Amino acid sequence: IFAVGGILALVGIILVIVAATTGSNAVRVDFVSENKKNPKLNVPAGTEDHCGFTLYHEASRNCDDVYDNTEINAPNGDDVFLFKDCEDYAREDWEKQSKPPIRKLGHFFLSEENGRQISGDYEVTSPSNIWAIDACGQLGEAVTGILAMLGLFVVSIIVFIIGFIMLCVGCCCMDTKSQVVLVQGVTPGS
Repeated sequence: IFAVGGILALVGIILVIVAATTGSNAVRVDFVSENKKNPKLNVPAGTEDHCGFTLYHEASRNCDDVYDNTEINAPNGDDVFLFKDCEDYAREDWEKQSKPPIRKLGHFFLSEENGRQISGDYEVTSPSNIWAIDACGQLGEAVTGILAMLGLFVVSIIVFIIGFIMLCVGCCCMDTKSQVVLVQGVTPGS
């Protein structure tokens, strides 16, 4: 019982470590386009309720100048409005640690025709290299990853507790009790 309890406790500890490392990957930023000049951002056919794209540019460039000279064209050739986000704000660590460091430029939503979002390639023309994030896709990945990490964490705690209980049971069962030995004696004079 000690061996099983010890193994389960060890497995529980390993699962906690795995949960912690997968949790950090859950919030990693996945770019649709990374450090590219004039990227094309593809929206597959049949996509519904797409949240659009958030664009980033090199932090060393003047955001207002980059914004003023950035254009986005929908697959049907229409101009797409880019909502400006050049405010000075506390940048995220991943923005600062990017090579080169980046900052937010703005966000755009997909064009619509007859009440349906237009799929295809959205062409971004900009004087700066562009990084792009699928806004809803990034949020969905983060939520899914965090929930998976929490589920694994709960399972690891349960396995660890079961292992610990088995170790305690093993200790209780190995109590050293003294054995009573009865010796039948012979009465003197018989």
